[in-house]
Amino acid sequence: MKIKMEVGNIRDNKNKFFLALLAVFSLVLIYVLYDFFAGKDERKPLLELSGVEIAQRTAQFLDMSSKPNGMFVIRYQCDPESREEKKCREAPIEEPPHTGQIILAYYELTKRTGDNTYKEKADKALEVSIKLCHELDKNYCEWNFFPLYRYYKDTGDKKYLDAMLAVSGRFLDDKVPLKDAVGGNYGNKLAMLYEVTSERKYIDRLRHVADEVLNRGIESTDQKKPLYEDNGFIVKVGSFQAVWSVYLPAYSATKDEKYLIAAKDFYDKANLKVHLRELRRRLDIQNFAKIIDSLLILAEMENNQNSRYRDDALALMRSVVLHLWDSEEEVKFDGDYGFLSNFKKGENTKATLMSGWVAQELLKFDEEKFRVQLKKSEEAFTGS
Repeated sequence: MKIKMEVGNIRDNKNKFFLALLAVFSLVLIYVLYDFFAGKDERKPLLELSGVEIAQRTAQFLDMSSKPNGMFVIRYQCDPESREEKKCREAPIEEPPHTGQIILAYYELTKRTGDNTYKEKADKALEVSIKLCHELDKNYCEWNFFPLYRYYKDTGDKKYLDAMLAVSGRFLDDKVPLKDAVGGNYGNKLAMLYEVTSERKYIDRLRHVADEVLNRGIESTDQKKPLYEDNGFIVKVGSFQAVWSVYLPAYSATKDEKYLIAAKDFYDKANLKVHLRELRRRLDIQNFAKIIDSLLILAEMENNQNSRYRDDALALMRSVVLHLWDSEEEVKFDGDYGFLSNFKKGENTKATLMSGWVAQELLKFDEEKFRVQLKKSEEAFTGS
């Protein structure tokens, strides 16, 4: 009897062992099958578009934002919980419409593609801005200063120069606090004024602002706030603005190497690609646009398509396209081909001028390919 019980126990243990083995095998099989089918989309080639193609599609968003009078909807508020057909709705603004980068986007698209319909839209918007500047509010000239400069350079038409000069006195006022001069892009505008007039007062004021920034830094708590540290080098938010709006235009106008050295030294130490996630978490699309623009200018100075500055600019632009472009191929809100303002979940905004600015920069990457679809393992907004 005892022997029979022992034999029974052995058989019972064997059965339990085989059942356990079968359970383990089943779990492994389930995991493998799940990984195969769930990961199938990961193995599909994700859509890539060239910089030119993305810029052209972004122009559809600019077209959608245009108004019959030649102006544009400047800002949209995007609510992911909205039950409306469109999750991004026009948001009210208090300041004069800033359309300069939209105008330049259309202008550059014509130059790149040969399609003159883009320039027709640019011409119309700039004419309206000049008219409003002279008849209603001088801010329309200041907020469209960049296309006024570009049009005057390309055409020599004095009406564009007159519009620039209508607000030039603002940039010469030495009572303006340094932080406001830097934040107001006075450096860029003074350099442009000097180039088109050759008047010494503009370059003298530009030197003064640039030297103040070099010697004292930017007098603003927000601008002085540390962003991150790399090997003992502290990167501050305002440093990106200083390079773009002060050091680079000061070097362009004066050819004084100290301004170029300051710009290069900052970006040589900032190690942007290593800190890309932190940049997404703390900065918005406007900061990214200024950084990319600065890097492309530095790369152009080196006359080197393989420049490290261009590589950094490309890395940042890839991140902007992948995470902020609300396209039909990767819908984030409405799939209208506009760029979102922030790398975050939840509510967001779209500034039309920023979509125009990014479109211009994409044209500088020409046929470079950009992935526009997220992998399933990637978060839509990885800055949060």
